[in-house]
Amino acid sequence: MSISQLYPEEGPTLNLNFAGSRTLDPRITFTRTQTTSNGSTYMGRDSLIKYAGPDEPRFGHRYVNGEIESLGLLIEEQRQNLIFYSENQNSWSGFRTTVSIDQIFSPDGNVTADLVTASETNVNGGARNTTFTPSIGTFTFSVFAKKNTTSTLLLRPQNNGIFSQASNAYFDLETGETTGVSNDGVVFTNSTQDIKDYGNGWYRCSVTFTLASSDFSGNARIYVVDNSGSLSVTSGASFYIWGAQLEKGAFPTSYIPTEGSTVTRTPDNVSMVGENFSSWYNPSEGTVFLDCTPVYNNSTNQYRRLLSIHNNSGAQTDVIQFIQSEQSNQVQCAVWDGASFQSGFGKVVTSGTRYKVAFAVKENNMNASYDGSISTDDTTCTLPVMTKMDIGNYGTSSGTKTTMHINKISYYPRRLTNSQLITLTR
Repeated sequence: MSISQLYPEEGPTLNLNFAGSRTLDPRITFTRTQTTSNGSTYMGRDSLIKYAGPDEPRFGHRYVNGEIESLGLLIEEQRQNLIFYSENQNSWSGFRTTVSIDQIFSPDGNVTADLVTASETNVNGGARNTTFTPSIGTFTFSVFAKKNTTSTLLLRPQNNGIFSQASNAYFDLETGETTGVSNDGVVFTNSTQDIKDYGNGWYRCSVTFTLASSDFSGNARIYVVDNSGSLSVTSGASFYIWGAQLEKGAFPTSYIPTEGSTVTRTPDNVSMVGENFSSWYNPSEGTVFLDCTPVYNNSTNQYRRLLSIHNNSGAQTDVIQFIQSEQSNQVQCAVWDGASFQSGFGKVVTSGTRYKVAFAVKENNMNASYDGSISTDDTTCTLPVMTKMDIGNYGTSSGTKTTMHINKISYYPRRLTNSQLITLTR
């Protein structure tokens, strides 16, 4: 087979290159309602945190090995920051520390980052945020932090007055590594941690924990830790903090600024319907290519729709869809015709990693390729009638929305060969 035969001769009728263009195709309908003009954020091309207004799409980036990588269109589920003051003088009260406000440039480029400094020697100390009373469930506490005289910090959501009821997570602000997480007592369980590089010495540190008891009233604490990991530090040990967030969910989402009350960021809604859909879709056969970076937590049993082409009825039938299965760590391609499952292919993927998948559909001839691997053809399947495409959701379905960056979506109006599917996804 010649090299030219490995590539589609006919180009895509739909080619949404979000990472390259950083714009929306005019055929796309995009909405996100919010009560503030800057309630949604993302990392810009200069690695700084940017603020987006209502119905404004966000094109995110990440900092990798000193370089800025474009991730494409950011789509997120609804989340609420439960901390009243995320970044001003009302945010933190020090215990055996001093908190000096507005000391250096923060991750959004403004001089709003605070300095936490130990004021006593050989005792534990830090800063605590507003008392919160969340319900039973899984929560994530996050903060942006930067090394000053010490490179290690401890995040501790803690039950008020009961030191042993806490979740502890250590972070190294010099190497960008996590250094251990633990639970004390029975209120906090199943804790995990994560750290992300935001450039210029800033890291976003987060700890995800499950509250197993409703008898809880606590606060989010950040402890000064010396470089050996000890809580008994020397007076003067310090680091910078900014942008605190506590949200109900199994992973951190983009920063939601608050100024005196909780703030909810509503979900991103992205779709193509009517002539905007039919102008590129072939009802008899086709191939959908998806290049994306999904975020999820495999401790939950949820299915999140990455991409759905369906009949716009509101019911979860007659659909070609890409599903993120959190329980099995899989991204799956599937076709339903009415209430009848027709075909499906899946591959285990890692949360936060980019992957490519191409799904070819035709009557009695379907297959999918993930990152250059191919499945076995399904030759006993039918293809339903479609009228709409939703990105990150399934129409009016009440199912869980998706959190992800979409690099690219392409559609070829014919069933590509298996060799071409492999080539597209390498």
